[in-house]
Amino acid sequence: MKKALVLALVGAMVFSMPVMAKETGAPEAVYLEDSSYIGINAETVRAIDENKTIQEHNNNAVTDHWDMEGDAIQNLAIGQGAVLDGEAAPGLTFNLMKPELKRVYAAKALAQGKGSLLAVANVHTHAAYETAAITFYAPGVKAGDAITVYQRVTDDEWTAVPTVVTDDHVAVEITDNTHLAFIKAPVVVAAPVAPKAATPVEKPAQEDSKADVETVTVVEKNDAEKTEVKADEEAADAKTDKKAADEESDAETDENVDDEESDAETDEKADAAN
Repeated sequence: MKKALVLALVGAMVFSMPVMAKETGAPEAVYLEDSSYIGINAETVRAIDENKTIQEHNNNAVTDHWDMEGDAIQNLAIGQGAVLDGEAAPGLTFNLMKPELKRVYAAKALAQGKGSLLAVANVHTHAAYETAAITFYAPGVKAGDAITVYQRVTDDEWTAVPTVVTDDHVAVEITDNTHLAFIKAPVVVAAPVAPKAATPVEKPAQEDSKADVETVTVVEKNDAEKTEVKADEEAADAKTDKKAADEESDAETDENVDDEESDAETDEKADAAN
């Protein structure tokens, strides 16, 4: 009878627009709307007990919680599979619960000076472990994002746990069933560095003088070589001219001798005729 009464009450709550999941204790930011009802009263009751919408309950997810803007919260979900004390447990599921309000306050205080608080989650499983490696589905997260997950020890004490961030996933290793705070460090943009002006390199005066002396020496050496070549060419031309003159003189001498011999023969012929 009691069970039937609870189900009847659930039906009345589901079809009212909208109904707060719980009215006692701290206010909750989670509501069950008629569009969330899937016709299974038992699942609806479980969603109410978890302070979740039916979609969050079915997906083992947290997409909203008290004292944080819904658009600013990083959606989280956990599927099956974990590694307990180094041993794979593929069929094990950690339940992802809504955070308690006072834990959200504590997580926001923790984030001050560290970065922005992305989400707060409460995880637990019935299996015993000393260390548990679990992976959250976190849509929109990118590899390289500076996200650190902190595990609550007390409200005043949180400890950072090993965290690995990849595209759409955040993997952590925890040591207890407890609340976790996801904090993203601010992006530090380095100020642009103005390019340095080029500074002309001045050579020492001694090096300049040495260079000038070397230049003059090379010029003088080239001029001397040119002068020597020119002198050699002039001497060769003079020698050629002298040789030509000698040859011309010899030719004239030979011609005179021939003329004298011709005159002698003429004279001899004349004497013979007389």
